[in-house]
Amino acid sequence: STHEGIDYYPLRAVILYGISECKRAQICRELLQKGDMETLGKHMKISHDGDRVVRWNGNQYVSTDFTAGDDYLTNLTSNIESDAVSLELHSGCYSCSTPEIDFIVDTACNVPGICGAQLSGAGLGGCAMVLAKESAVQALKQKLIDRYYQPRNIEPEITICNPVHGSGTIKY
Repeated sequence: STHEGIDYYPLRAVILYGISECKRAQICRELLQKGDMETLGKHMKISHDGDRVVRWNGNQYVSTDFTAGDDYLTNLTSNIESDAVSLELHSGCYSCSTPEIDFIVDTACNVPGICGAQLSGAGLGGCAMVLAKESAVQALKQKLIDRYYQPRNIEPEITICNPVHGSGTIKY
């Protein structure tokens, strides 16, 4: 009821996104512990691909069309017992991004020194988070201002965050 003009939801693609996202979450914890930001960024990009609603085809942005049909799923699961299937490398299709967020993610990922980017929040107009090497931050800010904010006459809203140790349990 929140989307107009949609005839159906690709349930299998959404479920594949959920299963793959759970697997990525497990792997990303290990990547953070090892400090492997390049691979973490790769998983961020795959995650965003599952959220995206538009994709650049070389000339323009076009709507995504990922349905996880029978052939795709049969091929994906044919070797699942052998651990040859890396579910975390499959995006699925949740489609909760916006064309603007997809553009921001794509713009960010084309800046040297950016490890990855993805939708952040619940989607449908949230924001993007970008994993950047410190040396790339200023170039990223300028590229987003030049390609996204200025052409739309929008005041830039870019927040630089430094990672800290994650949350923990406090015993009292």
